[in-house]
This record gives sequence, structure tokens and C-alpha cells, in this order.
Amino acid sequence: MRTAPYVGSGLAGWRRLVVVAALANTVVLLGYGLSRGDREALVFAVIMLVGVGLLRVGTGLFGLLVVAALFVNIEFWMFPAANGNATYRVGLVDLLIPASLVAFSLAGFIGAVAAIVHLRDPAAGQGAAGPTGILAVVFIFTSLGLVWAMTNAETQVVPEGAVELETANVAFVPDTLRTGGGQVTVAVRNRDLFWHTFTIDRLGVDVRAPVGSLRTASFEAEPGAYSYYCRIPGHAALGMRGTLTVG
Repeated sequence: MRTAPYVGSGLAGWRRLVVVAALANTVVLLGYGLSRGDREALVFAVIMLVGVGLLRVGTGLFGLLVVAALFVNIEFWMFPAANGNATYRVGLVDLLIPASLVAFSLAGFIGAVAAIVHLRDPAAGQGAAGPTGILAVVFIFTSLGLVWAMTNAETQVVPEGAVELETANVAFVPDTLRTGGGQVTVAVRNRDLFWHTFTIDRLGVDVRAPVGSLRTASFEAEPGAYSYYCRIPGHAALGMRGTLTVG
């Protein structure tokens, strides 16, 4: 008679931590995506759910690899976003969303690695303080890190005379800008969940805008039309392009 949890159940030991972290990420992503109309967040939420479902297939190894990769991806984009948002004192929601994704993803990644190491023993860590303790420690250090970042907070202000645009729902708003010749100042405010850039190859301009942040850049431009786009992979193909007319 089977006494150990089913290998692919995703509910035992370290796998439980992976599932909890993945579902927590899914709730945050779905909530943000539905409330802000952010398609990218919704896509990540769906993929995360697919990864959780794959934990029930066979040994669950493929599912663990999928969710681990998602955790790393989210961590890569959200950690600098959380730190930047804390530093520049953005709104509370824009601060807590990336911070929570950082915490959940780090805890989930640790759980996924531990679950892969103990692949033949899916109950490893069950009933122990390990998984729960990892989650608690991650939240504590994430909170301390954000508090530290906020000690040197700066105010975000659009420079006088700058042309301003926003990124929302994986699109530039507006997608056409017009300004006089000479020195041009562009202010980019990112209202999406993931990073964006404002890039003009012809002028060597590359403004990187973290989540919830305002970034500016000044550059010289002769009269003419210049194409700008977001160089994050896949974003330009989704329509993140526009035209800056100078003069």
C-alpha cells in the first residue's frame, strides 16, 4: 500500500512550497493584469498555472524546471523594479506588487531546486520547518531590503520642457511625439508590470524604465522623424513602436 505522497502530486514537502509560491504569483499577476489591462501579466499568470499543472505529470521534473525558469525570469525583472520603486517612492501598489513577486519567486525557486534534488523523495521537507522557514526568511529580507532602499528616496519630477509618454498595456501612449529641434528631453513613465525601454537607434538613445518609474533622457536631434521602440524581446512585435518628429 502507498504511504508516501504521489510523486507528481506537487503537494508534498518542497513541492508544496513551489505550488504555494506559484499560486501566490498567479494571484498577484492575475489581479494586476485584470485591474490594469496588462496582457503580459496575464500571459505570465497562465504560464505559471500551466507549470503547476505539469507538476502532476510523471515525476514532475518537467513542471519543476518550467516553474523554476519562470521564477528566475520574474526575479530578474522584478528585483531591480522593486528596488527602484522603493528608492523613488512610487505608489504603495506599484511598490508592493514587484516586491511580493520577488519574495514569492525567490522562495519558489529555492523550493524548486530542493524538490529537484529530492526528486526521488517527494516528501522531503514535509512536516519540517524548512519550506515554511525559507518563505518567512525571504519575506523578512525582502522587506528589510526595501526599507533600506527607501532611506535614500528621491522625488520623481518631469523636467520642464520635456515631452512625456507612458508605457501601458505593452504600448507607448502616445505613439507619436513632436518637439522642437536642438536638445530634446524625453520623460518615460512605466505603468506596466515589466520593464520597458525607449530606444532610438539613430540617435543612440536607450532609456530604461523600471516598473512604476519615471526616467528621462536629453539628447541632440536634428529636424526629422525618428522611430522609437521598446527593445525588450517581443515588445516591439506587440506594437511598442512610435515616431518622434523633431522640428
